[in-house]
Amino acid sequence: VTVRDPRAVFCSLFNYLESMDHTHLASRLIRSIECRSDKFQLLFNGYPGVLQPFNEILEDYLCWLEEEAVHVVRFEDTVGPIGGRPADIRLTQIQSISDFLGVVTSTASAIDKKIDPNDSSTLRAPSIDGWKDFFSNEEAEFLDNRMGSLITDFGYNR
Repeated sequence: VTVRDPRAVFCSLFNYLESMDHTHLASRLIRSIECRSDKFQLLFNGYPGVLQPFNEILEDYLCWLEEEAVHVVRFEDTVGPIGGRPADIRLTQIQSISDFLGVVTSTASAIDKKIDPNDSSTLRAPSIDGWKDFFSNEEAEFLDNRMGSLITDFGYNR
């Protein structure tokens, strides 16, 4: 399972529902709202029958982090140089995934060359901490306060 800073996940959800998936019920609801802060609050708090509260979504994934049969990979360790991280960290993650799956590979770099972030239709930006530029200081502070220990439960700093 790939984990990511919960604030970055919220950023991705916001962008996805507002700009990408126009068939999702929540997308229609979000796009019908003009005020960004109202959209933000709706996405965080959820909407009955349409969108689960965001902290509940996060809590549903926590159990996977402790499962022995699950290999946890941090998104930030997979982006490589295009996302502002050293290539060797990405290669180490590719090798760890291959090892976990029992896949025999010639080299992690051979697999790395076949992965092109530009081929992703849902990738907003392959950078780490891009959420800091997406959210205002007030929004980021709200997320830190309301997500609380969930941020550290996923292995990130508040």
